[in-house]
Amino acid sequence: VIEAGRSSGSLITAKLAFEYSREVFAVPGRVDSPMSAGTNSLIANNQAHLVTGYEDVMNSMNWAHSEAPSGRGESTGVVELFGKEKELYDLLSVEPMHFDVLCERTGMAAGELSATLTMLELAGVVVRHPGDHYSRS
Repeated sequence: VIEAGRSSGSLITAKLAFEYSREVFAVPGRVDSPMSAGTNSLIANNQAHLVTGYEDVMNSMNWAHSEAPSGRGESTGVVELFGKEKELYDLLSVEPMHFDVLCERTGMAAGELSATLTMLELAGVVVRHPGDHYSRS
């Protein structure tokens, strides 16, 4: 919900979505604006996630941001991760980590870890560094 007054139809939809356990997001507005009263109320009553940028939505939905190679460097996308890929991605950070450490921390066999890292590399969310080190892109 971007903007909603106290009696906005958007609030009815948002409250129904919340009651059905759907993710609801709201962009806060000025506290003195009647057109922000509804969105601010959703956030204050924990009926919507606070959104200050696209990263808030991506993090809440467990999506990873990828900058996939396109030849021109302008293509970006969203990759939703599940299972072992998500577990591995969550373990990684921007600081490179050695393959053997990843094997130990994930409990994956070397072949499975290698395949999972390859899939994450192809998705554009993981980078392989010299010396068999990996990090988030």
